[in-house]
Amino acid sequence: MIKKEFHYLYAGEAIEYSFRFELMSLLGRTCFSKKPLIKNGYCNLGCGPRIIEGFVNAEFFQFNLLRKLLKKSIIKKKIDWEVDLRFKLKCNSNFFYGILVEHVVEHLKILDALRLFKEINRILKPGALLRVSVPDLKMYIDYYCGKKVHKKFSGWDDIKSEAIWSLNHNFGHQSVYDAELLTDLLIKADFKEVRKCSFNNSLDPQLRVDDFGRSWESLYIEAKK
Repeated sequence: MIKKEFHYLYAGEAIEYSFRFELMSLLGRTCFSKKPLIKNGYCNLGCGPRIIEGFVNAEFFQFNLLRKLLKKSIIKKKIDWEVDLRFKLKCNSNFFYGILVEHVVEHLKILDALRLFKEINRILKPGALLRVSVPDLKMYIDYYCGKKVHKKFSGWDDIKSEAIWSLNHNFGHQSVYDAELLTDLLIKADFKEVRKCSFNNSLDPQLRVDDFGRSWESLYIEAKK
């Protein structure tokens, strides 16, 4: 059974693009921005709660130093690189061997996603891979049209249109993608050899780290610099 937050009666306000978020971003970019360490050469960009051992785990500014000074509770998850993905990344060009962007770009407006892909292209080494996963618009439409999809979609069987609402508006989502649209953005960001793939199917063994819990709804795309 899918969790109740997927339904519109339980929808909360998303912080993304709010005035508070913009203030936090400005403070973070002005006072707390720094370049990443190399670690194993791979980056989990927009990691959320999922920390991947060995990767540079990048997430929005945590303000732990400020929290400590103000005697507020510290965010305990280990973030290696604090960023706002809508802006130029503080990172040298040709830096990473590979980057994972897992269920992140649907939280960005589409032009911000395009700018992010251009920045990722800049910071990847030549020939390196970007692996992107997002909720698959086609899968949701197939479900709405009565086609057989993963059993987790059955949580919306009473009102199938609620699945489309959740994809478009829940959890701070700002955009939706199918393979065609996501591929087009990556090509516009000057990536080469863009291909659709499946769960944990990557040309780079280091990027075979997909979250199984999201696989039921996910579209996977890889692109080479």
